[in-house]
Amino acid sequence: MIGFEEFKLISWNVRGALYANGKLAIRELVRSKKPDVFILMETRCQFRRVSAFWNSLGFFPIHIEEARGFSGGIWVLANTSVPYNFRVIDTHQQVVTFEVWKDNLTWVCSAVYASPIPANREILWRHMTLLRRRFLLPWLLLGDFNEILFPSEVRGGDFLPNRAAMFASVLDTCQLVDLGAVGRRFTWFRKANDRLILSKRLDRALGDMEWKVAFPDAVVDVLNRVHSDHCPILLQCGSPQTLAHNRPFRFLAAWADHPDFAAVVDNAWRSGEECITSKLERVREASTVFNKEVFGNIFRRKRHVEARLRGVQRELDRRVTSDMVLFEAELQREYRNILRQEELL
Repeated sequence: MIGFEEFKLISWNVRGALYANGKLAIRELVRSKKPDVFILMETRCQFRRVSAFWNSLGFFPIHIEEARGFSGGIWVLANTSVPYNFRVIDTHQQVVTFEVWKDNLTWVCSAVYASPIPANREILWRHMTLLRRRFLLPWLLLGDFNEILFPSEVRGGDFLPNRAAMFASVLDTCQLVDLGAVGRRFTWFRKANDRLILSKRLDRALGDMEWKVAFPDAVVDVLNRVHSDHCPILLQCGSPQTLAHNRPFRFLAAWADHPDFAAVVDNAWRSGEECITSKLERVREASTVFNKEVFGNIFRRKRHVEARLRGVQRELDRRVTSDMVLFEAELQREYRNILRQEELL
C-alpha cells in the first residue's frame, strides 16, 4: 500500500510496564526499531504512572485499556512524528481496534491480549466475529492470543486439539490467516529452577486477504527476549529489503555530553575559510568519525551480544540443555548492562 511502506508496529506482552528493566528494553526497541505504533499488554500498572516516560520517547496514547490489578491491560501508543492518522473504532477488555489512514488510504488494526482463562478467550472469539461484520477494510490483528494452532507450536506441554480447533474456526469465520514469522519458533517460555520447561507460540500477527494483498512485502520478526517471558514481535509493512536505504546524518544528543566533542566541532569548523555549507560538511564528517571511534566500541559490543543472544534463543527452539539456559540468562544480563552504559553516554 503506497504511503505505508515504512510503517512498523511492535507488540509486546511486557509483564509489567513500570519495571526498570522493562523500560530499558522499551527504550532500546524504540531507538533501534523506530516503530510507528507500540502496543503493550499485561502492563500491571496505570498509564499515568509512566506517561512522562512515554512522552520522553515521543509517543502519545491512541487508546489505553487499563489493567485490572495484575490482569489485562492493552496500551496502544503512536509516535508523535509519524504522518499517519488514527481513530479508535472499538474497545474491549481483550482487544482494541483502530483505523490507520494516510491521505485516502485506510486499514484497520486490532491489538489483542487474549485472556489466559479459556472461558474468557471464548468471549474474545465471539467479539472478533462481530468485528468482522462491522467493516470491509483490510484488517490486521497482532498481539498475545494465548492459544496455539498446531502441535509444532508447543514444546514441553500438552497440545489441546479442541481449543486449537476453536481458535482455527474463529480465524476461518473471520477470514484471517497467520502471517508467519521469522526469527524463532516460539514466543513464550516458562522456566523453573533455571530450566526451560515449556515453550509456546502465543504471540502472532493475523491478516485477512485484503490486508495481505495491500501489504504483500510485510514481514513479522520475533525479536530477542530480554526482559519478559514473551518475545516482542515486530511487523514491518515493507520488507527489510524494501526499507533498505542510506540513512541520513543525524546528530546524537550523547555527543554533546562528551567532554571531547566540543573540540571536535571547533577544530572542524576552524580548519578552513570556505562557505558555511563546507564548514557544516566538515563538522558532519568529523562527527561521524568521532561516533565510530568513541561510541563504536559499545555499539559493537551490543551488536555482538544481540547476535549471540539471538543464536542461543534459536538453538533453544531446537533443543534445551541446562547449560544453554544459564548461558541465555547470562547474555540477557550482559545485554541489559550494555543498555545501561549506553544510556549514560
